[in-house]
Amino acid sequence: MRWMVIMMVLGTTAAICQELRTTRLEVSPPAWSGASGAFVGTRSTMPLVLGTASMIPQPVQIQVGSLGSLRSLEVSGAGETWLRGPVAIGAMTGTVPGTMVRIASITQEGGRGLDVDLTGTQHSTGIAIRMVGTSGSEHAGMTISSLQNGIGTGIRLGGPSGTRPTLATAIDVTGGTGLLYNALTAGSGTAIRIGGTTAPQRGVDITVSGEDHVGVYAQGNTNGTALVGSVVSAAYASIAPRARTGVMGVAATNSSATSDTLVGVWGGSRRGGSGSKAMTSIGVLATAHHETTSHGGIAIGLKAEAVSLAPGTATAVGALLSAVPGAIALAVTDGSVYLGSSPQDRPPELQWLPGSGQTVTHAYSMRTSGARYRTGTTTIAAAAGPSGAVPVGEGEVVILRGNVIQSVVQGLAGGRHGREVILLATDYPVEFEHASIVVGAEESFLFPLGQNILVPIDGALTVWYDGDVQRWRCLSRSW
Repeated sequence: MRWMVIMMVLGTTAAICQELRTTRLEVSPPAWSGASGAFVGTRSTMPLVLGTASMIPQPVQIQVGSLGSLRSLEVSGAGETWLRGPVAIGAMTGTVPGTMVRIASITQEGGRGLDVDLTGTQHSTGIAIRMVGTSGSEHAGMTISSLQNGIGTGIRLGGPSGTRPTLATAIDVTGGTGLLYNALTAGSGTAIRIGGTTAPQRGVDITVSGEDHVGVYAQGNTNGTALVGSVVSAAYASIAPRARTGVMGVAATNSSATSDTLVGVWGGSRRGGSGSKAMTSIGVLATAHHETTSHGGIAIGLKAEAVSLAPGTATAVGALLSAVPGAIALAVTDGSVYLGSSPQDRPPELQWLPGSGQTVTHAYSMRTSGARYRTGTTTIAAAAGPSGAVPVGEGEVVILRGNVIQSVVQGLAGGRHGREVILLATDYPVEFEHASIVVGAEESFLFPLGQNILVPIDGALTVWYDGDVQRWRCLSRSW
């Protein structure tokens, strides 16, 4: 026999355990010596095997303490091992009070304190930490610290640097706070940095749904910037955040493409479903509130500036508003609209604005309830004799080319409250009939003294539509 087996036969009734007392145990199987003609004992390098001789699976226990009162190690009949602990693993590694397992003396180059291999598994967990109570900086499910600041990597997901195989999901968090980062000192460190030498296609991909759900909630202090988004170009310096700014979006490029669009900040909204008139969709909502106790200054909801320094064909547009035909591209519900003036006539609230403030306003047609701006001219050949109601279209100036046989205009079609029309007679005089019964009442004239008005050649009559009485009134005449 090349090894020795010590069989511990455990009793089934009275005995608690089998007893073995010794201060030295050697495995010395006999060997034949030809010189002496007898078996002699020699030391063997074969292992010492401890086992049970029971016919049924029985555990093997190692008990320590006073009279073996503490069960330190037990191997069940099925091979499962139980340790009382604490346990120290590693050469010259001692246990530490309060620590159940301590691993030290790890190989300096390429060593691993704990290696969990999940090869061949699909839905398994390498390390499970459960029933975490009060968590904090030092009392958590897992704490990783360094000898000094800025040394080492706390957690590396993927392979070692340079190889990094792809993971399906690097971190999966359910409930609570996904990541809590506190800087060592105010304004130091970066909580999350994504990218590096090789940038991913998407740095952060977030999907949320439901009322009050937010994809990204960024909050900055008084002088900081909450959110910065930029498309940068190597031709320009890096974009620095702006103090006291909620969201900053900047796009920069030095592209020579003939067709290119650059967008600093884009906001859009799209609504489907059956809809109703109570629904409102807003692409960008900008508000500014001053609630100071005195002198609120100027509150600007949206300020847009455009600069174009390119030679040749280049147009700078501060704000471009577009809507489908029949819709309203710009609506101002309250407050005045300033379209430029001389510096002397500029409102005092806008004296701080740079530039002269003089502008040119282009408008195809303009309608106001106060002052009138004359735009558009319509030329009509007046019929001989009574002509009924003349359709004047949208023109502010209507040129009536009179007929050699006296032209009589009995009304105007297209009246609406507050509209003004200048009626200019050319070629021949034109007569306008008071309260004609031939046309509709809403198309007729209401003249002073109930008399018709005859406009001579090159004379002009200005009429205004009174929506209260639904008639055209005479404001002035020029001849």
